[in-house]
Amino acid sequence: MEIFKNYNLDNQPFKHPLQNPFFRYYLVHINQSYDLTKICNDQLYLKNAYDDYFNHLIDECYRPKYPPDIKVEDYVLSFDSPFTVYQRYLMKYLEKLEIRLSLLELSSLACRLWDSEPQEVIFHYKKLSVQLKILYDERLKKLLSNDSQNIEQSSDDYDNTDSVSSNDDKCQCTDSDLDFSTNFFSIQVV
Repeated sequence: MEIFKNYNLDNQPFKHPLQNPFFRYYLVHINQSYDLTKICNDQLYLKNAYDDYFNHLIDECYRPKYPPDIKVEDYVLSFDSPFTVYQRYLMKYLEKLEIRLSLLELSSLACRLWDSEPQEVIFHYKKLSVQLKILYDERLKKLLSNDSQNIEQSSDDYDNTDSVSSNDDKCQCTDSDLDFSTNFFSIQVV
């Protein structure tokens, strides 16, 4: 808020919600529906008011920008649903703002914001989700075809061996196995 840009907080946490000048400003000027006397005397009422204040801040200040600046490669495993892509983008967006939330808080916030998004935004995330699914399927198909070629090649090599070693009972990793696992796990890194 412009009004508080020069306000010196010295990075001190507030011990009580009513010590927060931004919260007090919110109660007096933005959401005047709360009974100030009851806020001072009823802890549950105060908690509900502070939760509303927090939600107001998120709605007004921390809603992710639209359209999102998403690198499709970073979201390949988030194609389950448009909401999953939205939630993942929100998490990264808040991390850029250095806002840390627990997964439960993030999920709750994402749900609340998602429900209030216009249809245009929801449709955009649906398209992203479909694109991500296509990209994932293409990569998986390519990876599996490369692996099957490597397996065929290694089985040909195995058939051409004349001697039997005493270590045949042990599991041995081949280069193709390592290539497959490296490629497969590189797809899943998010």
